[in-house]
Amino acid sequence: RRVEKEHDVTLIYRSSEHRLFIRGKEDNVKAGVQRIKQVFEGGDGFAVVRMSLPDGTAGTIIGKRGKNVKAIEAEYSGVSIQVSDDSNSSAILTMRGPEEKVEEARSKIVASLATAKMEESLPISSDQKEELEKESSFRDVGADTNTQITVTSSSVRIRGVSSDVRYAKGRVMEILTGSYTSYIDLDAGQYSIVSTAVPRIPRTSSAFERLPKLTLPLTMT
Repeated sequence: RRVEKEHDVTLIYRSSEHRLFIRGKEDNVKAGVQRIKQVFEGGDGFAVVRMSLPDGTAGTIIGKRGKNVKAIEAEYSGVSIQVSDDSNSSAILTMRGPEEKVEEARSKIVASLATAKMEESLPISSDQKEELEKESSFRDVGADTNTQITVTSSSVRIRGVSSDVRYAKGRVMEILTGSYTSYIDLDAGQYSIVSTAVPRIPRTSSAFERLPKLTLPLTMT
């Protein structure tokens, strides 16, 4: 409703069409459209950041009755935070507000995620269960990654802080598939560097071998 008050327009959302209609004087409507685009896409000093939260960490970030989110919004003036929790995928956290404040809030949330306890479950077949039980290196994964690992008849459950769970998951999958896969989180500046380089490279299994040499300003936490 803020857009309606700021620009003296009326917003009508038709869910059946997934369309948002804006009514008012021509100049006001144009200004309203620009403002809505800014809210969804960012620009002109306004940032929109979306983060995929590891499974099991959304509650830690939100806090009881939204306490943690409210505290972050209060600390970083102008920042608004929403968390959409889809049962079929990881929760998505969206932050909007002044670029500098959004980046500061993002850094705080990333730091919180680094120490948040989580649990991830990997489905396995009976043959894979037998393979893990026979593999001597599997017995060391929990100690090496500082995680708690439990094997059931149909899954491998890994519990610990998110970065350790990610590493342990990669180790388990390496034993099962022979290939180790992981990822790193990029801030807005790092993503911009990578995203401008990757589209020029064919998306094949050896694409990373042809990546141009990049220097990324990584921050260790």
